[in-house]
Amino acid sequence: MPLRIAVPILVFASLFAGRLFGHEKRPLDERPEAIGKGEGMVRLIRESQFRKLLSSFDRKEFDNWCDKLSQVKPGMTVDDVMKKLAVNERPAAIGLGAGLIYNFVLDDAYMASGFFSYDGRMKEISKSPVAIIYEVYGDDEAIGQPASPK
Repeated sequence: MPLRIAVPILVFASLFAGRLFGHEKRPLDERPEAIGKGEGMVRLIRESQFRKLLSSFDRKEFDNWCDKLSQVKPGMTVDDVMKKLAVNERPAAIGLGAGLIYNFVLDDAYMASGFFSYDGRMKEISKSPVAIIYEVYGDDEAIGQPASPK
């Protein structure tokens, strides 16, 4: 199965599994163009923190990130990409056969994945941002623990 088909399926399966195991998995941006692009990243958060993020979320940021990502060109280094996108958090590298995948956290709502060769040069990056998925826990629950039966 090609990567572009498999990854969105995994994201939607992850969303469904979160509901099965008692913790809802929700993105700030629920539009298909944000969720359906693929890579996905899951972060654990409390309900009150999620509501705070949601209240400051601006849907226009999706288009702003699309514009910024279009300015990132093959051959750039990780540092060049971080400067161009104005990203402060250095992403971890994930080895994948012929190169490395870096997941850049763009803001609280979005991330983007870049594929780099082992010599540190970018080969490809997401054309649009991907919604970060939040696994939402109750304010009185221990984060990372299974939901208690109700």
